[in-house]
Order: sequence, then C-alpha cells, then structure tokens
Amino acid sequence: IFDASDLNLQHFVARRAVLTFTWLLAGVVMVLLGRGKQAPEIRDAGFLLLAASMGKLLIYDTTHLDGFLRIGALVVAGLVLLASAQVARTLSPVRS
Repeated sequence: IFDASDLNLQHFVARRAVLTFTWLLAGVVMVLLGRGKQAPEIRDAGFLLLAASMGKLLIYDTTHLDGFLRIGALVVAGLVLLASAQVARTLSPVRS
C-alpha cells in the first residue's frame, strides 16, 4: 500500500502529517466535548489522544521530516494546542 519511491515520497509524508493532525484535532474536540458535557471519560480519552498525537509528532514524524516541514509541523501543532487552550478557557465557567 505504501510506496516509498521518489514519486510517492511527498504523498507518504503528507499522509503521515494528515494522520497526526487528525489525531490532534480529534483529541481537542474530545476534550472540549468532555468538558462541556461534564463527561470526564471523554475528556480523559481526548487527553490521551492528544498525548499520543504529540508523541507521534515528536518521536516519529520529526525524524522523517526535514527543514521547513519539521518546523511547520511543530508550529502548526503548537498553534492548535494554544488555540484549543484559549477556547477551553473561554468556554469554562468563571469561578470565584
């Protein structure tokens, strides 16, 4: 299924990146849904998926990416995590 020839190498890298960012976004959605519906099991599963996607990005994907692709992947992942933290903060009730 996966062909690592020169012609398909760009698609192989793209598939790996799409998979990682799909996991990342799914984890963010699960955390936000779990917080909104007061469902700690969904929230915890979302945190687990976030940890798995960040681990995959840091351990596996960055070893197979070079230069600007590596930097771009890390920047995009960081921005997604920062944006999700901001959304979670704005959605959470104010506690005094």
